[in-house]
Amino acid sequence: MSPKWVNPHRSYGQEVKKHKDYQPVPWDFFVILQLKQRLGDVFEVSFVEQSNCFLFQNGCITLYKDVNKFSLQEILLDSEEFIMEVIVLVTYNLLSLVEKLHSVEIVHGDLRPETVLLDDRLFDLSSLAELDGLFRLIDFSHSMDLKLYPAIKSLCFPTGKTEIGQQFLNSQSSPYMVDLLGIADIVHLMIFRKHLLLHQENSVWTISEKVSRLHGGNLWNRFFTKILNSDDPSVCVLRELKGELVELFDSCFQDKLCSYFIELDMRLNPL
Repeated sequence: MSPKWVNPHRSYGQEVKKHKDYQPVPWDFFVILQLKQRLGDVFEVSFVEQSNCFLFQNGCITLYKDVNKFSLQEILLDSEEFIMEVIVLVTYNLLSLVEKLHSVEIVHGDLRPETVLLDDRLFDLSSLAELDGLFRLIDFSHSMDLKLYPAIKSLCFPTGKTEIGQQFLNSQSSPYMVDLLGIADIVHLMIFRKHLLLHQENSVWTISEKVSRLHGGNLWNRFFTKILNSDDPSVCVLRELKGELVELFDSCFQDKLCSYFIELDMRLNPL
């Protein structure tokens, strides 16, 4: 049975999350400890530390306290069409989060909107100028420590078992490509409101539906081509893509983000 995330206590903005895993070994807990040790102070601004882990014969329960109760899924469900600034901000943070993982040889393996929590700082308008650390990754129950298992195959991860994973990945694909594909799928969801559709021509992977110029087509078409086809180490790819996105941030960009997240906060937390 797959791990489940439960929200046993709901309050304004924050809550306790309970992670139920029907495996006797608390793998999620182990991965978080490795990340904390390897990333040091960087860990605190990008990930959520478990408060408690309880072991049982048929599984384990991990508690996460004081985390935002909303994930990227709420943003996807909230708006019919995103302003470009929101897509850029989310993409930048996804690239940054995965860069941190890959820099210490951890592959998440199951990137989905539900595994990306909104950080409270998103609703602190002064924090939007900092760009980074505005989302947090959770659920490492399918993650892999490549220091322990360097020979793991990309098709073993949940992302590798999806329809798009079966099409895009093969037995020779680097495990790191699993997370790059996960990022591409989330960004595609935000732009087109549907999962990634790919085709290959002359050994080059491209998205089946091109982004129009009205929605920053040149930027996003380059983004998908780069993230799906690069032979460079994943950390280099992620940093390069971040560098292209950060050039877009200016005072006008920040003003639009502020307006969006003020309205989002009102919709998610009605009085």
